[in-house]
Amino acid sequence: MLGSRIAFLALLLLLTGCGPGEDQDLVKVEDYQVLLDTSQWQTTAEIQSEIAFWSARLRPDSSGLGELGPLAAAYSRLYDFQGDYQHLVATENLLRKAVSVAAVDRSSYVRALSSNLIKQHRFTDALNNLLDNTTPESLELADHYILFDCYLEIGNSELAKEHLDHATDPSDLAYLIRLARYLDHEGDLSAAIRQLERASEIAKSRNQKELILWTTSNLADFYTHDGRLSEAYKLYLESLTLRPDHFHSWQGIAWLAYSVDDESQIARTILEELGKVNDSPGIVYDLLELALYQGDQAKIESLQMAFIEQSSKQVHGNLYNIPLAYELLDSDPETSGKLVQAEMLQRNSLETRVLNATVKARLGKADQDDALLNDLLNGATEPLTLYHAARLYAALGQAEAVDQLKQALEGTAVELGPYKTEVLAQL
Repeated sequence: MLGSRIAFLALLLLLTGCGPGEDQDLVKVEDYQVLLDTSQWQTTAEIQSEIAFWSARLRPDSSGLGELGPLAAAYSRLYDFQGDYQHLVATENLLRKAVSVAAVDRSSYVRALSSNLIKQHRFTDALNNLLDNTTPESLELADHYILFDCYLEIGNSELAKEHLDHATDPSDLAYLIRLARYLDHEGDLSAAIRQLERASEIAKSRNQKELILWTTSNLADFYTHDGRLSEAYKLYLESLTLRPDHFHSWQGIAWLAYSVDDESQIARTILEELGKVNDSPGIVYDLLELALYQGDQAKIESLQMAFIEQSSKQVHGNLYNIPLAYELLDSDPETSGKLVQAEMLQRNSLETRVLNATVKARLGKADQDDALLNDLLNGATEPLTLYHAARLYAALGQAEAVDQLKQALEGTAVELGPYKTEVLAQL
């Protein structure tokens, strides 16, 4: 046990470039406590009022095209605040009806439907929906943007870039946001940050609240990846000042408390408060990570059961296939395999390839994929994917590959978090 703890501390030094004992008092409860009062949050009630309004206007004896779009948009937003997958399904159904009845501006409903399918992690379905309802000659810039989104998610960055290159206005927010995503995907974080900073400035100059929130919070994510932690924290607080019920920013602050300050209880308090108004299995999964780090066996078992139960239900679609497959790896590898196959129908990314290889190894069906390790080490790869790959190669007894992956993970301790960093040290 002592040896593993020493190994963990040694790896922590390598991954962070700093040693224990340094002042990391980043997240301060007094900065946000007044905002963390879910009883005062208003956005969900406002959206529910919108839904009631548009639903009342949607008569069963008419096409209701004027109501379908805003009603679908309201359900999609409600999902963001309540985590109920049925709201995404409701959005999809409304948009499919709009596509079927629209004679004018049908393409906008087709794009909205693809965006909804992307939100459900049905990436290939989203791509096919757009391709089936357009021709190469009819594609508008907005179509190219959705195609970019689809191809980037399914792992074809070359085609994604081809569609992104149709943009000609360098001040177009939709372009800048996607360019930042592409650059980050390709491993050029500094360039990605510059583009998202430009997008954030433009959104603020135009006083577009939703885009301000999106660019500000996602820029905070990028700053976190880049080690600019105090700047990230300030941006999350800035988003919460603009809208106290901005879940993305709350989760960002909870992660900083856990990963930077080693304050798991602060993170737990935030997440449990979010869980009072949002039923997302993702919140349970984050709480499970905290319990694993704290070694609280009772909480670990309870949260594992809760996450598996919630995310296994069909009501959550494909959203949690990957984390659920890893959670079931020991207890039910056959189901893990089915989840992998469902996921690979929607995308063939490094993330799904590592998961597929992991499940095959657990089932005793490991096959040789000589290209996988090379692709992991020579491409821009998410730290979480590299972490799972390191565990895979450790299980296969390939020590040299594990060492290479550990080196590739240098500087990612904040992104991985203390629990995964400790697991990595013991491989």
